[in-house]
Amino acid sequence: MIKTFIYSNSGNSSIRLRLVSRILPIIILCLGVMKPLYAHDDTSSMVERILPGVVTLEVELNQPIVQNNQINEEFFPSPQIEEFFRRFFGEEFFDQRQRGLKDDINSSPLFLEGGTTQQAQSPQRQMRLAYGSGFIISEDGQVITNHHVIERATKITVTLSNDNEKYEAEVIGVDPETDIAVLKIDSDKPFEFVSFGDSSLVRIGDPVVVIGNPLGVGLSVSKGVVSAKFRDLGGPYDNFLQTDASINLGNSGGPLFNSDGEVIGVNTAIRTAGLSVGSIGIGFSISSEVVTKVVDQIIAEGSVSRGYLGISIGNPEDEEFTGRIRVENVYRDSAAYRGGLLPGDIILSIDDYVAESIRDFIQTVSDNPPGSEVTLQVERGNEELTLQFELGSRPVNQTLLSQQQPISQGSPLLGIVMEEVEGADGEIEVRVVSVEADSAAARAGMSSNDIIYFVNHNKVNSVEEVQNEFTSARDSNMANLPIIIERGGVLTEIIIELEN
Repeated sequence: MIKTFIYSNSGNSSIRLRLVSRILPIIILCLGVMKPLYAHDDTSSMVERILPGVVTLEVELNQPIVQNNQINEEFFPSPQIEEFFRRFFGEEFFDQRQRGLKDDINSSPLFLEGGTTQQAQSPQRQMRLAYGSGFIISEDGQVITNHHVIERATKITVTLSNDNEKYEAEVIGVDPETDIAVLKIDSDKPFEFVSFGDSSLVRIGDPVVVIGNPLGVGLSVSKGVVSAKFRDLGGPYDNFLQTDASINLGNSGGPLFNSDGEVIGVNTAIRTAGLSVGSIGIGFSISSEVVTKVVDQIIAEGSVSRGYLGISIGNPEDEEFTGRIRVENVYRDSAAYRGGLLPGDIILSIDDYVAESIRDFIQTVSDNPPGSEVTLQVERGNEELTLQFELGSRPVNQTLLSQQQPISQGSPLLGIVMEEVEGADGEIEVRVVSVEADSAAARAGMSSNDIIYFVNHNKVNSVEEVQNEFTSARDSNMANLPIIIERGGVLTEIIIELEN
């Protein structure tokens, strides 16, 4: 028991007060409760302030689904959406979902990344409404959401947080690479909006708030922390914030707020377990550092363009990354192809900058606008070269990217790199891509774009056949190797001196 004595100033009387031990726990409990109450009140006040800037999206997809009891292929997701499902939910989930749709086409609602769906009654054509989220970033009605939410939309309706005001949205521009879309809604009065924050200042453990339209139920708020930064989910420009705040289908395109009410991310994906489609506390938001660059370019130009070399790259074998990047493929008609970059080259730097990772190199190239010039320091064999390139524009269509054809990766034999091309008569020809300076081939007068027809008087129709003839000549200790080439429509014989 704790006793406290208080004496009056006159000293004539004393008042003895007893503070029983149970009072202290009560005081401590009150203090413990008050802090969360204040924190909760701060969050509530912030949400009240920013909520008017968050919107829900109703996306209308009006496509034929069933005809003559057959499944129309348009019912199923596009290749981009398929990749989205496989990337974030796994093969098992995607395949199971597809089987379910095919087994019960009339009773199973379409599973969309934007949310739930409603279906009309027409057997020939069904109206599907997908739901997503977004946020307004300017008083004149610019709205941000995910590209995958509105990709197949025939009509997009944006509803403000008061549920009374609805606007039909126009698509200003999209960037499938980062999954960002910019929309526009119009009104006679200015819209309330939210502002971007700097995601590079975010720390792991910082509190965050998610506001969106999960499963189409309407605007909802969840709270959590930043679980991780710089998450890479397989995209070329990925820089995701991970959070344990509840993110579900329909939250796609909505904002992730910091404690100051600033948007530091766009909620895009969740990781689930097994066949679950709900939140298990692993959600991903595109960082505002990425989003703001994309949004600014879309608003200014209507689309996003990125510098492009036209190569596929990797890390040199048996090496830890030290800034050295191996060129695996060089694509035809690309900036790299025109600038003389070859398979097997090692890129040391770009504009004197040594990349910190392969992803960093890709992003460094992409940050340069198409048409700009970059300088690469390249190691080729025992030489170090300085090559300049005028960047092209990265293809937006993933199909176009996948259809690019690399030049041959055949080893530079006798100082030349070759590729197989289709000749005018449809026959495969061997074309010289490049000739190494001061090589045996260069001294003999061979140059790029020469077509090799005969090696040691034997007709050749492939890079492999040329290489075999070279090897055979060396093994036979030949001093001079005759080669018939075509240059400018004229056949010419050159003699390469072999070094045995």
